[in-house]
Amino acid sequence: MNENEDITLTSSQAALLLQVHESSVKRWSNTGELKLGKTAGGHRRIRFDDLLEFCRVHEVKADLLFFAPHEEEVARAAFDARERGDFTGVRELILRFCDTETPRWLVNLIRYLDGVFGIPMARLFDAGVAGALGEVGRQWQSGSRTIALEHRFTQKILDALHGILNAIEEEELTRAAEAPDAPRPPHAIVGCSEACHHEIGVFMARILLRRAGWTVTYLGANVPYEEIAGIQELERARLVCISFALPLGPGDVRRCLKVLNALRAPQHPYDLVVGGLPFAAGTEAQYETDIPLSFAVSMEAFERWAKSRHSPAYARPLMEVTA
Repeated sequence: MNENEDITLTSSQAALLLQVHESSVKRWSNTGELKLGKTAGGHRRIRFDDLLEFCRVHEVKADLLFFAPHEEEVARAAFDARERGDFTGVRELILRFCDTETPRWLVNLIRYLDGVFGIPMARLFDAGVAGALGEVGRQWQSGSRTIALEHRFTQKILDALHGILNAIEEEELTRAAEAPDAPRPPHAIVGCSEACHHEIGVFMARILLRRAGWTVTYLGANVPYEEIAGIQELERARLVCISFALPLGPGDVRRCLKVLNALRAPQHPYDLVVGGLPFAAGTEAQYETDIPLSFAVSMEAFERWAKSRHSPAYARPLMEVTA
């Protein structure tokens, strides 16, 4: 959507924003409750301001209204991401909300785009959160963002991710109460490598695993490899995810593998996914290891892999499900 033009909506777009069926929008338009215009070709169009006015007058409880007074920016960003794959507006909103609002705004934004607009959370992590983090890094390097402001941004992202995880766990409790005899889910260990203190990427992986039906033991930052091996054997986890952030590289991965292989309990096998080094994807065969190894290219690829591994019928390496 052109940001220099007023937003005009089709009936289906208006229905999406109002979270109702399109037939309801058409009925309200026909009765005059919702102001309606038409294109030269006779197609229905609704001005965004008229839609907001309708919500206020009729007390419509649309989630979009949480973002007042930024409803229009959120709607533009949402439609651009959903219909054109353009996440520029989403990244700008993440930057603005982290700089000016509480983490709850970011929690609501990601859950709104995922739940209402159907934009996968993994894609929002890749194109939205990671993109915003990259911009913050560039601002810090150029001197336009201080260290304190960079740290504040990072902490708000982490706070928001905690909020998203809490919401997921509350939903899981509800489902567990409704299906107490459901099969026990697979278990994963998730954490950062030794000397890695950047938790955002691995925390996003934690969230995606929970959404894919896994239980997760989260170890946080800077975890000794011996400790990772020990807790994997203790909990008999089927999956271990370790994040390596630059300047760590392939040499550090090899050292990690050496330790994990030495301490591996063959009776408790597991897969190892390494994140944070996407440039290493496709080089798995270059590493000497008895543990099935995959490098995560993106959060979307990792989520597809995690969902496939949740079902024993689709026990495939990560690289086979990245397309």
